[in-house]
Amino acid sequence: MAQKTFSGPLSVKMAGFVVVFSLVLLAVTSIPQNGHAEVSRRLSSAILATYTILDDEYWGMDGAAGMDLALRYELSGNIYLENRLGLQSGTSEGNSVTCFNGQMGMMVFATHFLPYRPFARVGLGLMSANPVTATPERARTFRPSQTTFYFVLGMGASRYIWKEMVIEAGADVLFAPYDYNKYSFDRQDVLLEKVQFTHFNFSLGIAYTF
Repeated sequence: MAQKTFSGPLSVKMAGFVVVFSLVLLAVTSIPQNGHAEVSRRLSSAILATYTILDDEYWGMDGAAGMDLALRYELSGNIYLENRLGLQSGTSEGNSVTCFNGQMGMMVFATHFLPYRPFARVGLGLMSANPVTATPERARTFRPSQTTFYFVLGMGASRYIWKEMVIEAGADVLFAPYDYNKYSFDRQDVLLEKVQFTHFNFSLGIAYTF
């Protein structure tokens, strides 16, 4: 039975909204402003609790919860290079599945709304889930591990809560730019589907700037 996916008008509209929001923030932060040096930091590290609403076609998995670690380096003004690594756990037809998520991209902060600092994110990522192997209850099927490539578009806001300590929250859309060959095995038969994944990620955490 066919499953509902996020790979339709909904994902297109959300991705379009995030793109427009990102461009607006970039334009806003390009305007010269007083006191810029007081809010700039060269490095920032963050630990984030995450929850991802996975595409229904992502091997039947439900949502996955986990943790991300991020390291950011200031490139110019309020523009940062970001590296992010994450580990998440979800379920697939009764099996526990672990997902590894790695991203590299850029963050742009707006400082016109202090003490809040809205931000936009854009980047590239890779996601891999460990295989769902045969179990005594489901001894017929096996899904191999497969790494998927995707674009990341997101937005959020942060606020200083104590000296260099920042609390931040964000929402991202993760979408594959092309169809993937989705393989699964049923005894001696190989099943193949063409799927384009779209995931939605939410994060909340603490960042330390220095």
